[in-house]
Formats: sequence, C-alpha cells, structure tokens
Amino acid sequence: MKAIGIVGSPRKGGNTEILTKHTLKAIEEEGLDTELIRLADLDIRPCNACMVCLDEERCPIQDDLFPIYTNMKRAEAIILASPVYFGSATALLKALMERTGYIARNNGKLFTGKVGGPPGGSAPCRAKLYPGSAHVLVSYPGILHARFNILEHCLWPK
Repeated sequence: MKAIGIVGSPRKGGNTEILTKHTLKAIEEEGLDTELIRLADLDIRPCNACMVCLDEERCPIQDDLFPIYTNMKRAEAIILASPVYFGSATALLKALMERTGYIARNNGKLFTGKVGGPPGGSAPCRAKLYPGSAHVLVSYPGILHARFNILEHCLWPK
C-alpha cells in the first residue's frame, strides 16, 4: 500500500511541508510506502474548461499534472495539504484538485476507495484505512476545510 502527501504551499520546507512529512513518517512506521510531492517544484496550471476529460482520461494542458494524477490513482491514501490563503487552499492545490477531480470523476470515479486525512493530529488523521471508503480531505494547519466535493463527494468513514 502507498500513501502520498501533496503539499500545496509555495514555501519549500514551511510549516505545511513539515506537518505533511511528519504525517507521512507516522504512516511509514505502520508499514506503508510513502511519497511527498511538492507542488511548488512543479508547473500546475488551472483548468481551462475544455471538457476533454469528459470523453478521455486525460487533460490536454501540457504541464506537470498528469504524473501526479497517475500517482493519486495508484495510491491507497492521499493527503492534500495547504496553508490558508484568503480562507482557502493555495491556487496550486486548487488547480490540482479541480483538474484531477474532474478527470477522475468523468472516468469511472477513480478516487473511490481512497483514504485521506489532515496532517497534524486531529481524529481523521488517526483513522484506519477502511477498504471501500472514499474520503480525501483537504487540511490546513489548525483548520479542516470540508469543501472537497470536487473529489467525488468524499465522505467521512462511518
């Protein structure tokens, strides 16, 4: 099993990255493979509403998104982490969420069965990996942001 942590902060080595690394370390201690992806190192452009993903599992925008999307599909757990910018995630993370969310939703809801949680220490972070559950969370240090229905109307485990 693999867990990936995607850091949406433009600050390399900042608080969001520190919390995500700490969370991935704890997950690794439980026997899962982990990977940290820094969006600040990559070129992720916003969705242009071309609608190609309605018919194909791809996005025609030529940037660094598709390898991340492929990693998200392969991972059993996904952590999306961002500092708060004007009450929301960074533009980098929102662009990733919009585009990967639309591609996955339009091509068989490919994120169904994934598990996620906020880096930090709140209860969802300690949740087990429930088979068949679908909940990917976006978190910010100190705040859990619950508007993430772009990623297939994810739910808390019951």
